[in-house]
Amino acid sequence: MNQDAKNIATGIVIASAFITGCVAALYLISEVVSVIFYVLASLALAIAARPVNNWFKQALKMPNSLSSLVTIAVFTSFLIVLLLSIIPEIAEQEEGFARQNWLTISQGLQQLIEILDRYLENISITVLKDVSAKDLAASVVTADTLSSFFGTGLSIIENIGISSFCILFILFFLLQDDDIIHQCFYTLIPESRHKKTLATLRRIDNFLSKYVIGLLIQLAIICSLYTVTLLLIGVKGALAIAALCALLNLAPYIGPLISAVIIFTLTYGNFAAQAAANEALTYGLYALGGFVITQLIDNVFSQPIIFSKTSSSHPLEVFLVMLILGTWFGVIGMIFAIPIYTILKIVAKELYPDNRVVSALTKTMN
Repeated sequence: MNQDAKNIATGIVIASAFITGCVAALYLISEVVSVIFYVLASLALAIAARPVNNWFKQALKMPNSLSSLVTIAVFTSFLIVLLLSIIPEIAEQEEGFARQNWLTISQGLQQLIEILDRYLENISITVLKDVSAKDLAASVVTADTLSSFFGTGLSIIENIGISSFCILFILFFLLQDDDIIHQCFYTLIPESRHKKTLATLRRIDNFLSKYVIGLLIQLAIICSLYTVTLLLIGVKGALAIAALCALLNLAPYIGPLISAVIIFTLTYGNFAAQAAANEALTYGLYALGGFVITQLIDNVFSQPIIFSKTSSSHPLEVFLVMLILGTWFGVIGMIFAIPIYTILKIVAKELYPDNRVVSALTKTMN
């Protein structure tokens, strides 16, 4: 009896220690989530930039350090050119915004609200009854909201600057030394397991390469749909705007929200100088409609299908993993949910190939 009680007590202690360790690990991860983001983002960029970096080293016989710097410069220049192509469009549309009669815009918005209210009343919904566009604008655009908006904007710019520096710094060394990650694993793992570790790392490299290709395909689909929408409406610089908004889609929730604001604002400004306020507003709403359709296509069809193929996971599995990690770690968790989950599956398959749960989750993996 005493032996049974001792075994139960030992089991409780071990279980408590395990739970405490898991909680402590999750807490530590949440505290350094930004560092994890920098490393994972650098790894993704390193995989995407590796072919370019190898070409510089092999075709032009550049040293590792120089080829790494040139590769980073090429990718950075692409982003700068993309942003610079947007700025003239914004500057050109500034005059249109300056000419606008904002009272007319308010009246047009009020008419839109009344039309929508009449439609909703037909299906017994009165949520917009007695809503005033003027009062709505006054309640939204206040000194506090403007101060908060600009404060948040400055904070975002500061965070982007710090994040960009950290990611580029890590990226340089990842490109300079391709085996740096492998070497780190080898120092932590016994020599007897090096062969198995090498096979696992090769599988992870293969998956990450496929994942980055899938991500590029997803961005190409989004960019194409945005471009078609803006061209049909007649917006100038449609391709540059679409490319920028497609890149922003990499950040779940925040990215699409910023894209919606950019698309509506630039579309409205495109027609503000030569069209009436109501007409320009209508074009802006058309663009938003195209944005919503694109997001539906991406979220319902292209994203689950592409990620399920690249990660060898069921679309429902992909959705649940993104939801869980997004709940735990926010936007960063959603961005890296699929790579982290698939890497864990690969490692689990190598370490526990006979486990029933692992076998069920990895049965579609080659």
